[in-house]
Amino acid sequence: MNVSIISAYDEYGETDYILGKAAGIIAKQRDLGITRDRVLQFVAILEDQVVGGAWVSFDGDNYEFDVAVALGYDRKGIGTRLVRAAISERSEICQVHDENGNESTMLVPVTSRSMCNLLEKEGFIITDVPAKGFYTMGLKDECRPCEKPHQEKPNLYSIQPDYHC
Repeated sequence: MNVSIISAYDEYGETDYILGKAAGIIAKQRDLGITRDRVLQFVAILEDQVVGGAWVSFDGDNYEFDVAVALGYDRKGIGTRLVRAAISERSEICQVHDENGNESTMLVPVTSRSMCNLLEKEGFIITDVPAKGFYTMGLKDECRPCEKPHQEKPNLYSIQPDYHC
């Protein structure tokens, strides 16, 4: 499968309208709510058709991204390639350390177990489970072990993160 990962920007530095519309439809089909702070950065193209997208945001401290792949294109490596593109883009749009030596964090809100599995293969770990079916993941190399013991009451998904970012 000859999938290309390309920038979602047009020659004027704006998000290409057609690519943005197509990627937005994919996100909606996947029930992925893209928040207003996210910008479509990359799209996956197969035979002139958009089959996925990666949205990123950086607020000065936190770098986050979302990835969506079109229905019918799961388990073909498209999500992995979009995740890798989003990870590499971080160094392009923000410094890992600011001028005071403080680290920016890379966090990924995740709503599917299959995306958790994909991110785990890329070196991410679950750092929080704010609600059933919702996870926050960060790069293990950038997270520190928990210093305080977990609460007696397990979280809704019986996952007790051992790290915090």
